[in-house]
Amino acid sequence: MNPTSLIDSSFGLLAATNVTNDPEYAKIVSVIDRVRQALCNESAFRKPFHEVLLNLYTSPSMSAKIPKIHPVPPTPQDVLDFFTSSWPEVRLMPYIKTETEYVWGYTHVGPQASNDSGIHISFPLVQFWSNMATSQNPTKFTVNIAASIFVTVLLYELSHCLIVWWSEGTCCTPKDLPILGESGEFIERELLGGVLEGWWQKDHVGTFSHLEQVAFEAAPGKLYVLDNACALHILQCFASASSASPSSMPPVLPLLQVQSMASTPPPNPLNVSRAKFATLRRGAKEEPAAAQPTTPAFVKGLGLVRRSAMAGDKFFLGPK
Repeated sequence: MNPTSLIDSSFGLLAATNVTNDPEYAKIVSVIDRVRQALCNESAFRKPFHEVLLNLYTSPSMSAKIPKIHPVPPTPQDVLDFFTSSWPEVRLMPYIKTETEYVWGYTHVGPQASNDSGIHISFPLVQFWSNMATSQNPTKFTVNIAASIFVTVLLYELSHCLIVWWSEGTCCTPKDLPILGESGEFIERELLGGVLEGWWQKDHVGTFSHLEQVAFEAAPGKLYVLDNACALHILQCFASASSASPSSMPPVLPLLQVQSMASTPPPNPLNVSRAKFATLRRGAKEEPAAAQPTTPAFVKGLGLVRRSAMAGDKFFLGPK
């Protein structure tokens, strides 16, 4: 099994540091390892990833290309090999915005990407996680909610990295996958039962200090609140599967059952902006995101002087 690797490149590639063995990042590495081990242990968790690869062979944009790279469609063992031997490096990146979206995670694609086994997750998401763990002021958000968002983005990007790996850089997600749709969202829906999204104060999408609600869209118009109990359940399911023995009961999918969740009406669009967590799209009337600081003195997202991503034993990223 190739080792798990966590790189902090939040201040740019030139300042990138391998923090895998840094005690201050130990909890993040622990959660990544739990997700990885759960994917290795449980075939039920891997099945949606296998479906994503199989559907490349029926995608109008890929069906002519992919058989030239892999004439034989992937087997479940191929997916397991990816998680055991080709697990990507996780890189914490600066907050990125384009003209149309906020990016909380991405995976490189192209000929060179076939040799770049890495996924990128926004550092401000980790900072939000840290803030929830160390805050002395009670809020509706908890460390478990923040951690579950991180895990969701990780799973989302793993689907893209898997496609890059199998297609040798040709593709990261065809937009025309029959039945499945966008690969990252398919993984979210299959494993969680829906898609996580943030509800932000109007014109402040992507700024955690203006986050008002974390919601779960099980189906169009079917919205539920992701509370601490639901978030903890997600984390506990991966923690349990990561240490599962062959005789353990397989996880019940999807992990979130709406019967036990509180439904909520859609927010008022005049006051609130909705955006998915995987890629936060910015509406035409919203203000551009603040510029990313050019020195390591400040952390974008909470506007705080940068402290350690972890704060000793106070930083708790998942169920014990």
